[in-house]
Amino acid sequence: MSAKMQVLFVKQTGHVLAAFTRTSDPEGKPKVNDLVGSGLLVRNPKILATTGTTGGEEITVDPDSLDVSVIDFNPDVFRSPSGFAVSGGTAELLGPVTPEVPVLAEDKLTVSLGPASAPVNAPDDLKVWAMIEKILTPTDTEPLRRIMEGKIKKTETHTDLSPTIKPGGAGATIPLTSKYYALTLVEGRQPVFAVLPP
Repeated sequence: MSAKMQVLFVKQTGHVLAAFTRTSDPEGKPKVNDLVGSGLLVRNPKILATTGTTGGEEITVDPDSLDVSVIDFNPDVFRSPSGFAVSGGTAELLGPVTPEVPVLAEDKLTVSLGPASAPVNAPDDLKVWAMIEKILTPTDTEPLRRIMEGKIKKTETHTDLSPTIKPGGAGATIPLTSKYYALTLVEGRQPVFAVLPP
């Protein structure tokens, strides 16, 4: 029997957000809510000058967006979980391609893979998941969060995602008078953290 580990990942895209092992029932699949409660705090570990990120961005991901998978043990997943995606009982290393920083509007988030003149022609549509969280000020009492899911069609380079409060829930708006941390995940691509609007 090979060694196993568990990962928390985003259901829409397969991106790994956290990894762990358990001595009790190492191949069991615990419930997401038992692990993260009201949400999983995810921090940006990288500083990317091109996106204006500082490495300190953090978002609390709603448990409804997450799932748990038992996979073959891979120590690299512990070192950099955000560089992997779950696939068929293993964690696969994501390629080096990173989507562009998304564009935020009151009623949508535009996620783009690159210039409109360069169609992707991917074999399949690419699943997309994004979340924004208001950067709290001293007068804020509750965080404002919006979750967005969709696909980039295989012949397109971008998609417009409609904000919701919960995955699959009713639509919501995004007040543009505030700044937000944003996490954008496109299937098979590196994650993008950003501060929006720039």
